[in-house]
Amino acid sequence: MKYIFHIHSQINCLISCLIIKQNNINRKDVLFLCFRGVAPPNGLGIIEHIPLSIYYHKFNSVRYVYRLSFLNNKKVISYVDNIINNFLSEDAFTYYVPHCKNPLYSVIINHRFCRQVHYIEDGADNYISIEMLLTKFPNKVHWLHSLLNPFFQLFSSTCADRVVQYENLYKQIGTISSKCFTINDGSFQNELNSNIVKLILDKEVTRVFPTDVKFNNIFVFDALVSQNVITLEVFRGFWRKFISGELLSEKKLSIKFHPAQSEKVISFVLESLKEHNFQYEVLPPTFNFEVFSCINTDKNIYGIGSSILKYSKIKNPQLTFPLYKYLDKKSILDKKRLLSWQSLFSE
Repeated sequence: MKYIFHIHSQINCLISCLIIKQNNINRKDVLFLCFRGVAPPNGLGIIEHIPLSIYYHKFNSVRYVYRLSFLNNKKVISYVDNIINNFLSEDAFTYYVPHCKNPLYSVIINHRFCRQVHYIEDGADNYISIEMLLTKFPNKVHWLHSLLNPFFQLFSSTCADRVVQYENLYKQIGTISSKCFTINDGSFQNELNSNIVKLILDKEVTRVFPTDVKFNNIFVFDALVSQNVITLEVFRGFWRKFISGELLSEKKLSIKFHPAQSEKVISFVLESLKEHNFQYEVLPPTFNFEVFSCINTDKNIYGIGSSILKYSKIKNPQLTFPLYKYLDKKSILDKKRLLSWQSLFSE
């Protein structure tokens, strides 16, 4: 048996590495499919970085059907299959993935050698209420998918048998019951899958992740501008307020950008810190906040509504400051995100 892990966040990295360690999985049997520039430490398995064009391909999305992206499904799937097949040598594999409703995940789940699917923690979605989760991921297949599926079946290039639509976000898939792996008691409490496994933070694993921080105040970023939650101008207004002294008094700051951070935001943040004579450091993409949250005893963690703040709040509520309240509600383009923040931070 081989093991394939989906990686697009640092919590994915941590959960995957703990699974490998605690199940004594041979490193040569591990493949990490890595997205958005995030990857686990070297030496834990084979690492394959997948281009964003693959990650964001629309497959058979009914919202984007007018783009005819489904005509390129076969090409995209062949790219992914070549990586997987070269790794497998016709062995069966177990797939560890955040959920099963993403079409790219479905493509891998429906690979002919996939025998088992398990789910790994992936941030805020694992901590919001069941009502909020089902608003984001309804426990049903959209009626338009059912209507259009016969149409997709007409074109071999759509590979419709690989792009399967699942109802349940954490559907039981495999020869045994699918498990949901987490590091906290409050994760996966959504009634969609009760087979939850809490992993123990292993020092041998956690010490391989960089966790050194230079300054006492840390700001963790969401990708709110690139995800069209707020405009760039709204973010600029918030950031100027944050560094002006109204919310932060000390001109020393460590910052952690989101993997999907826009270049415009990054440039503005760095230029404004220089303009206001801040001492600052940019924490590397390999920095693991989930590990850091468990060992932090004195650093203040600020952000707008990043899931990282949830991990910090679980361990150190007195050191954690979600600042989404400082955004004018009228300026938030995606009202579901506001409701999600309120659910995540229990308001």
